[in-house]
Amino acid sequence: MSRQNEMSNTVGLHLFRKLNSAIRLFLFMMSIMLASSLYAQDKINIESLQKDDSESVWHLFKESNGVSISYQYVSCGPVEYLLFKVQNNSGQKMKISWEFKEYQGNNIIDTNPDDAKISLELNANSSVLNSCATGRDKLAIFLKESGAVLRISSIDIANITITSAN
Repeated sequence: MSRQNEMSNTVGLHLFRKLNSAIRLFLFMMSIMLASSLYAQDKINIESLQKDDSESVWHLFKESNGVSISYQYVSCGPVEYLLFKVQNNSGQKMKISWEFKEYQGNNIIDTNPDDAKISLELNANSSVLNSCATGRDKLAIFLKESGAVLRISSIDIANITITSAN
């Protein structure tokens, strides 16, 4: 084998190793990003929540584009609910939507698909919320009757979109 062929093979092998390392690094980074997007769920673990003593206490769940989504765990008489509040602090009308799945342990609880989808529009600097006094709608999730076991243990909230309605 000639000296030129040996040098050519050495350079080629060096480039191959560098390219191989770069490809492996790229694949590693892509797998991390994919794993984080697959496991980054918006989840509320009901079992770890404490009931709020006052209906004025709200816990921030998500905030984006000047819109905040908050929740509270309350007793409305003998029934316990997870209530939601959506507040638009932006200067424009906004569309907000999301979907949720209810779980008992690792098992999904069958829910009417229409009930599991929230979609609303909020005018600038306004809010919508549910409370014990206003009745229950899609912004309230029934958890249990007093003395009973929790009907659901966690809620996954997905496909949250917050966009301008203009």
